[in-house]
Amino acid sequence: MEATNKVKVNMLFVANIAIVAETERMEFQVSTDVKQAIEDIHRFFSGKKIRGLLYTVLINDKVYSHALNDGYTIAEGDNITIVPVTLGG
Repeated sequence: MEATNKVKVNMLFVANIAIVAETERMEFQVSTDVKQAIEDIHRFFSGKKIRGLLYTVLINDKVYSHALNDGYTIAEGDNITIVPVTLGG
């Protein structure tokens, strides 16, 4: 696996995600590679009690899959928001 650069981003946590993260915002270091950054975020939550908690990741207010498809590289100071998935009718 290639080494990737790390940058500091602004992590924002919404609703019950903030309770699990124990904060509403923090500075966080992630890879500049979107796929690797998502893994960095999952690792952060792996030490938390998130059983059954579903969430999605927004990068600068866009769903991360759009960043993947566009070949976006995460930059210093980007906003990454973790939002709970809402289900129901």
